[in-house]
Amino acid sequence: MDIQLDLHEKDGLGALTSKDEMSGLLQSLESDTKRGRGTGEAQLLELFDGNGNLSLRVEGQRQYERCHVSLYGNIQPKVLRRAIAGDDPTGKFARVLFNLLPAQCAEWSYDDPTDQERAAYARAQKVLERYAIELHKQQPDTVEVSREARCLLLDWFKPQQAKAIDPNIGDVVRSLLGKTHAHALRWAGILHNVHNLNAATRELRVTAQTMQIAIDIVDTITTEMRLFHQADDDASTLPMRRVHQLSWGDGSSPRAVGWQYAKEKVATTASLRGLGAGGFHIAAATLEELGFGTVCKNGTTAYKAERAMPGQT
Repeated sequence: MDIQLDLHEKDGLGALTSKDEMSGLLQSLESDTKRGRGTGEAQLLELFDGNGNLSLRVEGQRQYERCHVSLYGNIQPKVLRRAIAGDDPTGKFARVLFNLLPAQCAEWSYDDPTDQERAAYARAQKVLERYAIELHKQQPDTVEVSREARCLLLDWFKPQQAKAIDPNIGDVVRSLLGKTHAHALRWAGILHNVHNLNAATRELRVTAQTMQIAIDIVDTITTEMRLFHQADDDASTLPMRRVHQLSWGDGSSPRAVGWQYAKEKVATTASLRGLGAGGFHIAAATLEELGFGTVCKNGTTAYKAERAMPGQT
């Protein structure tokens, strides 16, 4: 990677490296830490933050001034959970945003594609190809963040930073919350380039609209990962899912639900049998804190869902 970054920076180009399995990368890092030189994980940490590197070698120096390496891949949740094992002291997993797939079946068709569908598919391929080529050929540039975008970013990140230093927050989630601003800036930069790809006049600053989209993306994925890290299995998140689903319904008209209503409807299930009123209040407060709904108190505590949880529609 150091060699590639050195060569590509001299040419003013980015690089895309494709691997079949993300688990293979994680296994390589673990193997290097245990039986290799032990530099793989350190390199992964350094490459994320945009720092440069200088290596003095017999054949000459190798260097690059800056880098932003992003990882994107697919991995089974159980494999990821086993790799993290509830501990991430260096924050390497916080540098990757893991987007959970919805727990639902794909919709299949027994019919042959129509001519219109084939044409639409071909057009989509051409659009993606054009974007990839033009983004790859873009010259390196420095883009500033507008004041409005900066205000959005800081107002959003401050409470997350406060949560990150809360002693009751787990180490893995603490690392995750500490990196959200870096992910939002990275997404904002990517979206800025895409939005200005065919613009007659290139916008020199990231707008508040672009930053808000970046924040929404990171918010969604971070919330999913906090649910993922909440326990070694789904035992602790299942009560929250049941309470949320009771309020969410089919999504057309969410309703406020209290413990008495929940007890009558679903408390007989194993997931809520031992929850009790206190557990219901904790579940509702956690759902609100994660941004899935709100808690209202008019004599009694009630929870009202505002958006779907991962795996719900």
